[in-house]
Amino acid sequence: MKRTISLVCIAVLMMVAPALAAPDLSVTDIHVNFGDERSDDIVRVYVNCENTISAVVQNAGPDEVTDGFEVCFAADGAVIGCADMTGGLAADTNTTVSIDWTPTCADYPVTPGFPPQSLPLTIIVTADCNCSSCPNCMDDGSSGTIDETNETDNTRSLVIPAIQEFSGYDVIGGVVNNGYMSKNFDCDTTEEPLYLAGYFDTVGGGMTANVSGTKISTFATQATDTRVHHIDLPDGAAVLGARLYVHWYDEWDNYKTHPTGCLANLSVNFNGIDLMPEVLYYDSKGFAKHQSPKGCSVFNITSLVSGSGDYTAIVKNIEPIGCNNTTLLGEVLGVFYTGAHGYRVQLWVLEGTDYLMAADETHGDNNYSISPEMATSTVALPGEIDLTDIIDTKLSTFVIQGMANGSDLLVNGEVIKTDAWNTSTEAYPGSKINIEITSVLSELLSSNNSMGFRDNGSDGMQAACAALMVVHRSEPMPGDVNGDEVLTTADAVLALQMAVSSEYSGVADVNDDDAITSIDALMILQAVVKNIEL
Repeated sequence: MKRTISLVCIAVLMMVAPALAAPDLSVTDIHVNFGDERSDDIVRVYVNCENTISAVVQNAGPDEVTDGFEVCFAADGAVIGCADMTGGLAADTNTTVSIDWTPTCADYPVTPGFPPQSLPLTIIVTADCNCSSCPNCMDDGSSGTIDETNETDNTRSLVIPAIQEFSGYDVIGGVVNNGYMSKNFDCDTTEEPLYLAGYFDTVGGGMTANVSGTKISTFATQATDTRVHHIDLPDGAAVLGARLYVHWYDEWDNYKTHPTGCLANLSVNFNGIDLMPEVLYYDSKGFAKHQSPKGCSVFNITSLVSGSGDYTAIVKNIEPIGCNNTTLLGEVLGVFYTGAHGYRVQLWVLEGTDYLMAADETHGDNNYSISPEMATSTVALPGEIDLTDIIDTKLSTFVIQGMANGSDLLVNGEVIKTDAWNTSTEAYPGSKINIEITSVLSELLSSNNSMGFRDNGSDGMQAACAALMVVHRSEPMPGDVNGDEVLTTADAVLALQMAVSSEYSGVADVNDDDAITSIDALMILQAVVKNIEL
């Protein structure tokens, strides 16, 4: 018998509920000015400068993010920016988003000066937080657009202290003033890169300067150094003013003991007279390692300079407790005078210290987020200039620790010399004082003049002094017909010839009767022998 076996298959539909799946966004890291020198080791934000704040956003999966979302950046509870993430984010991947932020002086009043100031801050970054909700991002997902497996891990904080440890030493971080930029851009609107120390409008004016002294790397407490200056003044010159500029900086590694660095404490014995500085100018980078103030101690020696000759200055480090480890540089003796000739002279003298160093992604060996434009010190030359009678000009500019190519001298915003203040301009061997002397006759305006120092990525320099001298044609001397500025019988002869030929000259018309006659010639002769004054 044949047996047939039938198998009946019954399909059973089983409904299985899948596990919940979604992406999971989080912020895994925050960087401040990534790429800046030691940006991870000494975290800082530059006030009144553009800073790049970056966040690493990760999707831990298991699902990808298919839609765009926004990333909220906040500092100390205030929105500083919002990044739009378009194109989604695959599972188990991350991406870096960035914003640019310029902290204002109003929000972070980090005033330049000494000791340098800094402020702490806290940066908070939240992934998938709508800009409209930032910085009040909720941790339940209601502030964003992406459904996630975990809505509570989207935020990360970075606390940045004002004082940080680096290689076992305390250094300055947090919100800082970036001293590599000019004082034109810092939070102290009353501070100038250079100050007007004097303005003279005089007949026979001029200036002369002498540089002396070499760099002493460690100018220890109570140490002295003798410098001799030789000054030559023109015959008849009378001294209007004289100033001694002693330049210095804090020894490079002093930050290890004093995070702020130290200012020099110097006195001078000038030709036997003990003096203290009339004013102290200084500037510094203001953060991180090698925080080394650089400056100039200025001594008013007007009463001690009377004429040509040698003058001896003995510089002394009078610091009593050894705080400073001063490096002494050269010094400049500047003398301003009158009465040396018959021409009218306008003379501007400016002094100070402005530390400049362009250092960004394309300028310099290091990156400190400072462009050449921000490393430009612009100095005003107040007052008006009659351009119609100028016969000569001289702009003298002094830079400390220039010594490299790549810096520009500007007048009224235009570059008039490139590679200024390089090694070839060092005024005295080993002084580290660089001087440029330039005619600016074609660059001057009738008013609102300015000059500038710009670093384009060298090793940095300090703008220190500038002096502008403008020489005007003198008014003709009555009776000086030949224009040699001296009354002689030759002038009387010329006047008589003009009378015979019926010529006219206002200079020869000494009796102001609108005609040249023998009387004018006679009066000139009388003035030559000092019987009358014209």
